[in-house]
Amino acid sequence: MLLDILHVARTVLIGLLVFLVVVAGLYSLQIGFVVHPFEWNRASPNHTQDQFSVMTANIGNSDLRCYPSKWKLCQLDVEQRLTENLQQVQPDMIALQEVFASYQCQDIQDPADWHVCSIAQDPPQARRLLGDEYSIVCEPNSQFECIAVHRDAGEIVGCPVGGYCDNARTPVPLPGCDAGFSISAVTVRLVNGAVFDVVNIHPASFSESCRADLLQRALLGDETSPSIIQEEKVLIMGDFNMDPWRGQDRSTEVWTNFFEQGWAGMPLAYHSGIAEKDPPYYTLHFFVKRTLDLVVSNFAEGVCQVWGETPGTARLDGGVGNDHRALYGILTFKP
Repeated sequence: MLLDILHVARTVLIGLLVFLVVVAGLYSLQIGFVVHPFEWNRASPNHTQDQFSVMTANIGNSDLRCYPSKWKLCQLDVEQRLTENLQQVQPDMIALQEVFASYQCQDIQDPADWHVCSIAQDPPQARRLLGDEYSIVCEPNSQFECIAVHRDAGEIVGCPVGGYCDNARTPVPLPGCDAGFSISAVTVRLVNGAVFDVVNIHPASFSESCRADLLQRALLGDETSPSIIQEEKVLIMGDFNMDPWRGQDRSTEVWTNFFEQGWAGMPLAYHSGIAEKDPPYYTLHFFVKRTLDLVVSNFAEGVCQVWGETPGTARLDGGVGNDHRALYGILTFKP
């Protein structure tokens, strides 16, 4: 009797998983069209020397065909649409998550023409997306997360202007946790002389304990690894894989404690989420909707929009391809 019940439960579970996979595939294979978020370029900037523009974008693909590539940006048409729109906008600095790393093509035999491995991997994807006007620094372990600064805006300390480096500061990896998730940091020096750290957040999605422990280790440090934040001023952005307003677990507790403590004696403030709208717009649209993508600092003012959700904006991917929505805003240094 018990074996029969277990067999039925197993059959139902498999059926449910198959159903979810099919829905995910159908969802991600919708046909979209390219829409520029808005016409803006560096030839006619709309901010002053005491301001800077920021973007954070999880560009991973929800397409079932990208599962072997760990859901990174494996669809060539999505990459091309993102490239076109990113090069129209050209934010001063951008944090990217779920970048496809060139070495992943070693595991793709005879890639289909829709796959990014069907084209040359030199330059790497982050460079193809952003062009030659950016200094790009990726985390050294998997190169899935990158921070970039436009050469007109400033530089990343420790990387040549316009260079491509993989030396972002990261904490010592946690045993038993997926090293494909990371939190990394760089120090940025703008042309106006301002210096601050930029932290790119992308902790574990499914493991609460790994997510909480990585947030703790990266932001506050522990006996194994010091905090990756080195400057008094800090800008934190990325895909947090937890919603501080719609869910409570140990990772939200770690983050909330850090947020409420502030950094270097200065309070932290949201530039997204409830800073724009309360309750906030969703930034993840998949089986569940959550506000996972955030922008936070302890030295700036301003609000970021959720492209494709904030009225008057369009999705960075042109309408289909990414399950996360990009955030963009112009921040001003506090007096």
